[in-house]
Amino acid sequence: MIRPPLLLFFLLAAPCSRPVAAESEAAAARSVQEAFGKISAIVAREGRGDLDSGQIRDLDRRAQKLLEETLVRTGSAAAPSLAGIALDEDRGIKARVWAVNGLQLAGSSDSLKVLGGILSDKDEPDILRVEAASAVGDFPGSPAPRARILCGFIADESSPSKALRQALREVSLLGCPDPSVLDSLLRRWGPRPSAGIAQTELPLAFEALSHSPPVETARVLLALIGYYRRGSPERLGVIGILDKLAGELARFPREARGALSAALLEESGDSSTETRLLGMFARVEDKSSIPMLERFLDHPSPEVAAAACRDLAPLRSDKAAGRAIEGFLRRLPEDPRFGGAPGRPAPDSAYRSIRAACAGAQHIDSGIK
Repeated sequence: MIRPPLLLFFLLAAPCSRPVAAESEAAAARSVQEAFGKISAIVAREGRGDLDSGQIRDLDRRAQKLLEETLVRTGSAAAPSLAGIALDEDRGIKARVWAVNGLQLAGSSDSLKVLGGILSDKDEPDILRVEAASAVGDFPGSPAPRARILCGFIADESSPSKALRQALREVSLLGCPDPSVLDSLLRRWGPRPSAGIAQTELPLAFEALSHSPPVETARVLLALIGYYRRGSPERLGVIGILDKLAGELARFPREARGALSAALLEESGDSSTETRLLGMFARVEDKSSIPMLERFLDHPSPEVAAAACRDLAPLRSDKAAGRAIEGFLRRLPEDPRFGGAPGRPAPDSAYRSIRAACAGAQHIDSGIK
């Protein structure tokens, strides 16, 4: 993939004290045709098969410089001519790729439409659709229209894998206006995605979810917790994203309690995950959460038990929660989970930390090493 230097974006998009007057559309068309005559010659030279990779890189740099210099002169007036080259099936694929890059630099709304059309056109070569996805992602201006184009492409189940991967790379920075698009994609891969998907596409889709509208995304993530297997990297990834959106869970307490309760019971034995789930469970901020949190005060893990006490703290005005916290603190000095066992002495500072957590502070130091 060929990406122009960042400097060019400033030349085209930023105001300057001595602006270069853009050419008319007719003059821009002549400039583009002249530049692509030279670029086509460079492409032909590369295709002869007698050059090493270093020589090809040098020729690519020459072609890129030609394109950049042309766009600095023409600005968005070059867009129609570039679109004609990008869509010309009789031209070589590499010249069409250069035109796609030029459309990105031209920066007009019409350029973006052409790029979106190339990306969605099933008859276009995969390599051109990959470049179109990259160009849409890097297109200057508002992210919203870019995200709509890319997420619409992702929603199409027939999208080729390489272009889909590139679209996901771009969307991982933008998110999708409708996160159900990403939900559907994740489910297409199944609850046990292949190793290749798990290493490449899956993390990109998760990152895209983290940039999508928070309320709708939280709902999607709650459902995905139950979709993935207990203890799987996929489920843990979903829990990690949802943890950052836990403040949204109070908007739909019944759904949140159901999904998190099931996950808490299934993930028994993983203290780190249980602690994280308890924290989210408490963010539902509903008295119906009290029995589950109270239950985890008796958890064998000192970290989980202390976290349950911390998460009960915001609800301690309720009599049941208050009694549970008082009983937990009263038993604390003799509780073997917190350092009373032989060889695991807990300092007084650990007790103070846990008492502070039960009073509503965030940090917990159980004293267990």
